[in-house]
Amino acid sequence: MLRPTLFWLAPLLGLALLPLPMRAESLFLTGQLTLCQSDRMTHCQRTAIDPLQLRSAYRGPQLSLSESTLAQLDGPVLGLSPDALTAMRLGLRAIAEELGDPDLSAEAFWQTLEPEPKWLTSLNGAQRLWLQDALERPQTDRYGTRKRATAWPSAGHTPATERVIERLISRLKQRQSKPTLVVMSSGNRDPFAASDAVLSLFADADITVHWLPLDASLQAARQAHQCHKLEQYRQQVQGNLNRQRLYPKRVAYQQQVCLQPELAMHWLDKADGIYIADGAADLVRASLMTAEGEATPDLKRVLQRFMNDDLLLAASGGAASALVELLSESVESWQDSELETQPVLTGLLMTGTVNQLAIEANTALRIDAGEWQVVGEGGVWLYQRQHQLNHFLQAGDRARGAPSALTVHLAHPRVKEQDQQDAPLVLPLDEAALLMPTDALCHSTQQQALGQFEAGTAPMGAVWTVTEASQFGVTDGGRCSYHHIKLEVGVVGTPQSP
Repeated sequence: MLRPTLFWLAPLLGLALLPLPMRAESLFLTGQLTLCQSDRMTHCQRTAIDPLQLRSAYRGPQLSLSESTLAQLDGPVLGLSPDALTAMRLGLRAIAEELGDPDLSAEAFWQTLEPEPKWLTSLNGAQRLWLQDALERPQTDRYGTRKRATAWPSAGHTPATERVIERLISRLKQRQSKPTLVVMSSGNRDPFAASDAVLSLFADADITVHWLPLDASLQAARQAHQCHKLEQYRQQVQGNLNRQRLYPKRVAYQQQVCLQPELAMHWLDKADGIYIADGAADLVRASLMTAEGEATPDLKRVLQRFMNDDLLLAASGGAASALVELLSESVESWQDSELETQPVLTGLLMTGTVNQLAIEANTALRIDAGEWQVVGEGGVWLYQRQHQLNHFLQAGDRARGAPSALTVHLAHPRVKEQDQQDAPLVLPLDEAALLMPTDALCHSTQQQALGQFEAGTAPMGAVWTVTEASQFGVTDGGRCSYHHIKLEVGVVGTPQSP
């Protein structure tokens, strides 16, 4: 048998960590959740939604091209010269006249600008979003109440998403009969708009839910001692504009929290759990770290309570990736760990992280006192680079330990038929799905699968090997769980005989 020569990747991280007994971990991490929301109806079964609720819910940004709105456009705020602003106003006025209506949805607005007129081509991505924010108008129902984005987990096309939310609530209630959950939407460009849907997830849960307006703009303004310029920081750091027109109470609350840090501390002390909604990982990280990469007082308080087994930490999608990154830098059992919630096989193989995790969509990893459980429709993938071991767990499978040292028990183990004389499976990896190599091994008699992929200028190779310690398990749906599959990754050299 021929095999590629591999030159092994070295671990990259070496961080000062706070020791943490395994018993203190209480985490609930999810992949991306396919939620039914009033402003994302493609994920919804309309027949499962109350028509009255849908009619009064926020369905996405509505823009106004009225003369009064166009007159209020501020060139310097939008980063436009006087001539560019004049050209923009003329172009927007022409759209309103052509449509015969100054009001339209954001989606329809951008569709009317295809192909792009000359005045639009000079705007960068940030300026286009600022323009949308400047044109957005408040939405109210017939009683004058602000419309809110609403999530209906039970009305989605993916039942597993509802199970994930229910399990999070159940876990929280195990800590207190009437728990307090603090939610954050700091990973979103517009955390005020995002907060409505996040809060609605827990509206019927019989728990106390409080939105905390910590975000990157607030932390930047605090650090500069310029909370009076928070609006400017929101635009330049978070990327939103003029949110006080649409969310006056929440914007005022954020201003208050910026000026009075003890208000945030009150809720961080009171919380039984913290849930950070899906969003950009860099924005989530910046909402809890200083520009110099140091933990803010808010994060220090959260970690202190977490390490005292006094707080459940939960996060979804990009926010879950950011949370694991923060724990990796602060908590011993998560040292040198990284989480990906949009897993691409070749990207995960190339990471220099010692312990690389991935959580599939509509799936959660629950960890309590070192006990790992998987909830939802997918699974959790772990590559322990230092030990060259790879594991994949699904619902019903259990594990115990930390990402660097894990004992696994599969719910449905099976004996794999093997023929040591079989040649290895040779697979194309460049476009391969995350589990393609191990699924191929699971359903074959081969002991080894290998393949190559491109990574920059160097051809890379990966080899999966079934050893005496390896074990497969197959769920009712036919997907394979496994543990202790040897995984070697490195630069491909000249093939040689063993």
